[in-house]
Amino acid sequence: MTLFIDGDAFPNLLKPIVLKAIERLQIKTYVIANKKINVGKSKHIEYLIVEQGADEADHKIVEMVEVKVCFTTHQTTILEPFYTLKSF
Repeated sequence: MTLFIDGDAFPNLLKPIVLKAIERLQIKTYVIANKKINVGKSKHIEYLIVEQGADEADHKIVEMVEVKVCFTTHQTTILEPFYTLKSF
């Protein structure tokens, strides 16, 4: 599993909670923002800085994530995506 965090609007109160979960579960995490953001020090976290702009972090996350599989039934569409990292 890989966690993508849009750091531009990430609340300070959540940072220690998320850091603890990242460490406990050893989740590969990308924090993407248009300025330097510090969630905490972890070997599982990689920080990426994008261009200035309201949606630049969002666009980078979409660029990095790729949906691999969606299941569809005759009654309804069930989206069960499996995400993998694209090369960047």
